[in-house]
Amino acid sequence: MEKLKFYLDEWFNTEIKGVIERNILDVNFPSGTGLAIAGVRRSGKTYLLFELAQKLRKSFPVYNVIYVNFEDDRLLPLKGEELTALPSVLRQNFDIDTRKEIFFLLDEIQEIPGWERVIRSFIDRKIAKIIITGSTKDLTAREISSKLTGRIISKVIYPLSFKEFLKFKNFEYDFKSLKYSKHDELMKYFLEYLEYGGFPEVVLSNNKKELLSGYFMTIFYRDLIEKYSIRKVKEFEVFIRLVIKNSGSLLSWKKILNFMKSIGIKISKNTLMEYLNYAESSFLLKTVEIFSYRLKDRLQYPVKVYCVDNGFLNLTQFKTKIDYGALLENLVCIELLRRNRNIFYWKNQMGEKVDFVLIDENMKPYELIQVCWNIESEDTKKREIKALLKAMKEFRLKKALVITKDYSGEEKIDDKKIIYKPFWLWTLKSE
Repeated sequence: MEKLKFYLDEWFNTEIKGVIERNILDVNFPSGTGLAIAGVRRSGKTYLLFELAQKLRKSFPVYNVIYVNFEDDRLLPLKGEELTALPSVLRQNFDIDTRKEIFFLLDEIQEIPGWERVIRSFIDRKIAKIIITGSTKDLTAREISSKLTGRIISKVIYPLSFKEFLKFKNFEYDFKSLKYSKHDELMKYFLEYLEYGGFPEVVLSNNKKELLSGYFMTIFYRDLIEKYSIRKVKEFEVFIRLVIKNSGSLLSWKKILNFMKSIGIKISKNTLMEYLNYAESSFLLKTVEIFSYRLKDRLQYPVKVYCVDNGFLNLTQFKTKIDYGALLENLVCIELLRRNRNIFYWKNQMGEKVDFVLIDENMKPYELIQVCWNIESEDTKKREIKALLKAMKEFRLKKALVITKDYSGEEKIDDKKIIYKPFWLWTLKSE
């Protein structure tokens, strides 16, 4: 394991620089457990581990804080033994202080075959506190519970929230200044975030579209084509781009199949459904079901699909025909997921829709959210409010929220209250 030894030697002698703190990781998890961080590639998982390592180095000996990225070219080709050999390589070559806690920060763990068995062994033997990351749903709570029962706490992270985005831009504010002196500057940043999303490197880059295009192709080939051995690459790419372009719309398999047939692609619905599942498993897409107490309805009605980052939507839209409403709705969806909310959409037999229904652990709706870019149009306002009022009546709710570009206020209709909030106010004040 000479490669691993040299890799670790370089890590211990490297100063950690360029980290902007996000403060969303904590090592104070219970003894006998580890922490799994899952999320789309390039969402900042590696820098979260660097941030954590930087903090740990202030309290623990440098040799006790071990970071390994299993996608690092210097470790390739992986033999599969690198993870198993890690404790021995450390003990034989470095002065670890066994009187203090040891930390294993293991990046892109899914590259090691059978990693679950090794991690379980490390945790059971209390070799170190374990924090692992990966770009696959294998590390989410639902999936990992069957592999590492009771041993791993799972957390999904997303690209930067708007609050984090402003921090990366060094934009300091208080809420009074946002309404007055800094409002125009805030809106400039909001529009940038709306169009280009929150991938950390993209936020700091001047070549945003080029970087986003590279990210998309890396996710496409490494996390989808290679991982799932997809042979019909062209067909798969057409499907994924089509779904992303229609983010927030109801997914019609019939329309998709007809479109693909019109451009000479013959493919089955079952294959496309598999493709969608692959994309969701790699965190590229998120499906949202219709709200119903009946499982049959939730499975029967079409899903809405959202993209993990608005920057990828940007790649599918023409500059002269940007759908700001779809971009805003996608932002709201990802923000709700970031807050770990259980979300559905609502639609009645008249075709009236509410974008998001938030439910509690008992499957009871407790909040309705409608997203509207420009609510100041009277016709638009009537349409959006009409659907909200009907859903409020069905779920016996007294108030609902409309998230807008930059309009705020309240409206009382009979015994119902409609609250209007700009996205920036909703996201910054709610975090």
